[in-house]
Amino acid sequence: MLKSYVSLFIPIVAAGFLYASCQNKGIYDPSIEPNTAPAEQIVQGDAGNVTATEYAAVKCSSFISGNEAGKAFDGSTSSFWQSQNSSPQWINIDFGYSRDFNQVKIFWGSSFAKKFTINISSDGSTWTTVYTGGATKYGWQVITLSQTMKWARYAGVYCYDRSQNWGNQIIELKVVNASYYSYYTDPATGKKYASNTADISVLVNKDRNLSSTYVPSDLSVPNVTFAISEYAEKKNMRREAGSALEKMFLAAQASGLTLVAVSGYRSYATQQTIFNNKVSLVGFTNAVKVSAQPGQSEHQTGLAMDVSCWSQGAQLTTAVGDTPEGKWLAQNAKDYGFIIRYQLGKETITGYSYEPWHVRYVGVTHAKAIAAGNLTLEEYLYRIANN
Repeated sequence: MLKSYVSLFIPIVAAGFLYASCQNKGIYDPSIEPNTAPAEQIVQGDAGNVTATEYAAVKCSSFISGNEAGKAFDGSTSSFWQSQNSSPQWINIDFGYSRDFNQVKIFWGSSFAKKFTINISSDGSTWTTVYTGGATKYGWQVITLSQTMKWARYAGVYCYDRSQNWGNQIIELKVVNASYYSYYTDPATGKKYASNTADISVLVNKDRNLSSTYVPSDLSVPNVTFAISEYAEKKNMRREAGSALEKMFLAAQASGLTLVAVSGYRSYATQQTIFNNKVSLVGFTNAVKVSAQPGQSEHQTGLAMDVSCWSQGAQLTTAVGDTPEGKWLAQNAKDYGFIIRYQLGKETITGYSYEPWHVRYVGVTHAKAIAAGNLTLEEYLYRIANN
């Protein structure tokens, strides 16, 4: 169970004694010291919640932001912080805007914490503990979190219990992105395979594959209007995506429109059959523009659904985008966590022709950000990882 982190920051002693007890031996880059932060900003230091002005004076802990924080992201090399002879300690990274991540790497110096927590925050004031553990040796400690931390702007490590941790030292802290870089390369084929398949922000395209054995663990049939009445594999979606689809269909219905679900989850084998059939009809070169090769279909994630309307006979054609239902979908899908995955004019980025019927679930926060920037999922995830 995740718990609030705020309660951990309890003032230890009077400020005068605290200042005298601080023996921080250095922040490598003076530009990242917090003394330029707004005075009203609340940050976490040795003595609990303090203002930025007090924080700058105490300097028993560290805080980085902006470009310097970017060096700590996605495993880039950055030796930016070192503290000796002061404990408890708190290091807080402000990414500048929200990101997703699922792994934290800490390089411990000659002294290391017997007990510490990793914490996240979206606003810098309310913190949630996502990991509790201890360091046992000098060097790197790689921590894979139990779930992807979604849309967190701040990450922090807190080393506590002065009697156990006196002299603990963090030399480097890195946070590894789960949204874009989470993949592995098959040495035999050179193909890249998504390794964060459980994440709703997983990227699947012509450059990011799913294995032939991947099947989402939580598939179920959402309670929406389907083009066919009998059960079929393609009626399934991952549970979170299906629940969001139900809400979206009800909202459209409240607006006097009926959306029709056509095709959701497809297994690797099903996609193989669909692609082979398309190749036999139009040839390979034309087939890859409109149909995914097996392992490269979003439908295999269980996060996509093809949506049409009765006026189009529940068919999947570009004309869907010109119907009242298609226009409503394009305008409102983001409010329910969906994006129009293959946009008009973005074919060179997505690798596929315009599909106004193909909606992909990414969660409301991501969907709204993607829509606001008129971005594809590729552009959005790349921006998160690199800006």
